[in-house]
Amino acid sequence: MPVIVVPTNKFEDLKAIYKEFTEALPVIFFEKDTYEHFGLIQVQGQEIHVYRCEKEMHQLHITLQGGVPVLVEGSYSIKKH
Repeated sequence: MPVIVVPTNKFEDLKAIYKEFTEALPVIFFEKDTYEHFGLIQVQGQEIHVYRCEKEMHQLHITLQGGVPVLVEGSYSIKKH
């Protein structure tokens, strides 16, 4: 029986993002904050989805390779980038 993966937009920690993130969503909730999808960067065949929380001036970079998360990084930034 095939397993159907349903994307969620709520993540309690980085481990949950690795386990459950399957596609870009317009908004995700991470550690009680709201992050909006800010853009997509392509680097050497990898998709990096950028999410931004204006309240915390924090960004999440979720790197996908073949549709699978391979790296999740957070960074604080006053500027959007």
